[in-house]
Amino acid sequence: MENENIQALKEILVSLCSEQDINISTLFLHGSHASGTASLDSDIDAIVLDDKCVKSRKVQVRYKNHLIQLIVMSSSEALDALHFSRARSAPFFAVSFDTSIVLIDNDGLGEYIKTISKQILKLGPLPAHPQEIELKRISFLNFLNDGTRKKYTGSTIPESILWASQVINMCFDLLVIYADEWRFNNSRFKGEILRKTFFSIRSELLECLLLRRVDLS
Repeated sequence: MENENIQALKEILVSLCSEQDINISTLFLHGSHASGTASLDSDIDAIVLDDKCVKSRKVQVRYKNHLIQLIVMSSSEALDALHFSRARSAPFFAVSFDTSIVLIDNDGLGEYIKTISKQILKLGPLPAHPQEIELKRISFLNFLNDGTRKKYTGSTIPESILWASQVINMCFDLLVIYADEWRFNNSRFKGEILRKTFFSIRSELLECLLLRRVDLS
């Protein structure tokens, strides 16, 4: 049954690519359908390598009763994306390729890219430079101080929510950089990192937070 589902997804993606004039050299299925955790409402996430593609692009479309999230890129762009995965500590493509199912592999690149992705993830992110850590810490402190002085938080709830959400994002950035972790944008991966790292490096974060008490009255 699982193989039948994968085959059905492959046919849908191939049909969509044909209609979108996308030439498939390699087709990766990733996300929940590749991991076997998809629900009836889950998107179909895929990456297509098309060597006629001049610039990578995203195709987001509802097609044959499925919401499809498709990334189209050339083989060289895929390899560049993997290089920058580690250089920028942003592992989206490395994780996506590593956990993917190769549906089509006309040029034999599919398994090669999966192997490189696994190696990158095993190496882990590059450690942050001390100067970068200090700059992020100072930026965070300044933002807290400006909020306390109501430079960014105003009299309206939306302004205060916006400031608070930025504080949360900056907290996450600090947690990740102190722990030398990957910098995920995906909320599920963010949650996993927070659960894994928070208690080991919370003292550094609390030092920043406790330097200022925000007056909520």
